[in-house]
Amino acid sequence: MRILVLVQAYPSKAKPYNQAYVHARVLTYLRQGWHVDILSFACQESYLHEGVRVLPESALKSVSQVYDVWVSHAPNLRNHLRLILSCPQKWKKLVWVIHGHEVLIKQNYYPAPYPWLPQPSGLKRLSDRLYDEFKVWFLARCLRHWIPRNKIKLIFVSAWMKQAFLESVPLPAEMLKGVSVIIPNPAHPIFLNTEWSEPTPPQADFVTLRPLDEPKYAVDQVYQLAKNYPELKFDLYGQGRFFEFHPPLPNLRWFNRYCTQEEIPGILAQYRAALMPTRLDAQGVMVCEMASWGMPVLTSDLPICREMLKDFPRVSFFATPDNCDLPGFLNRELPPRGNALRFAPEETILQEIAWIARNN
Repeated sequence: MRILVLVQAYPSKAKPYNQAYVHARVLTYLRQGWHVDILSFACQESYLHEGVRVLPESALKSVSQVYDVWVSHAPNLRNHLRLILSCPQKWKKLVWVIHGHEVLIKQNYYPAPYPWLPQPSGLKRLSDRLYDEFKVWFLARCLRHWIPRNKIKLIFVSAWMKQAFLESVPLPAEMLKGVSVIIPNPAHPIFLNTEWSEPTPPQADFVTLRPLDEPKYAVDQVYQLAKNYPELKFDLYGQGRFFEFHPPLPNLRWFNRYCTQEEIPGILAQYRAALMPTRLDAQGVMVCEMASWGMPVLTSDLPICREMLKDFPRVSFFATPDNCDLPGFLNRELPPRGNALRFAPEETILQEIAWIARNN
């Protein structure tokens, strides 16, 4: 089977972590004997990455063969839909992998910007809203055309994501029957092949890995919990301007950097638990990896978190920083690890392969 995978960006030597979750899938596709090319809208020249051929959009004109399937990750209007509609002779069928904002009216889901950061103008908010309204209308129109003709299938990374899609895109739910499936993103293999053990002594009680300035990652709640529990120690890794507007706390250390994929297990291994609040997620891959690894995790009490993490007894949930017993969480008897293979390739990528291959 010939597959073309459409992505906004793909790993390279210079940027090895660009949508790395897609690369893990592609390597598994290749092991199935499929011929796979990548079309990256961010690249300007063709290159090879770990045996995978990555093409710029301009190179597609010179590809004479027709692909059996185009697999589109987070299909946006500006690039993915434009190319799909302009090259119908290049593909036989489509698979869309729905990850998040590409199918949402964002103002209905995303939290407002932090008040201490620059605010979008009324005109910017209006233009974003109008674009999103047009986007979901156009997506629905395409799907109404392709679904009855057996031209497209959809993969949602969570049941929450599918429900949010149905709330945003004007499409009857019954149209998705038989053409959609829920398959979460896989965990990185290192979180499946090894297991967390409690450090002695720990660097701190809690660790958080989050961008600082996006309110959906709720760093303000980490800060508030550190204020509420001065006897506990917190480490926070991430970049942003949060601490330009908030005074330092003696029990909260900030590391002004992002962590590479290779670094993360070694960093996490130094802590008693992870503190990973969120206000919005379609899956929360990093928290799924932490839970799969057996690390105790405290996260937000949201439907998506419950859906993804229900099989992991070491994960607990809190509603607000003022209703969260951190010492009780740390000092409880450690429960079993839970379903460590919940996000393994056998439960995710191989299901995806079977879904793509069906009727193709």
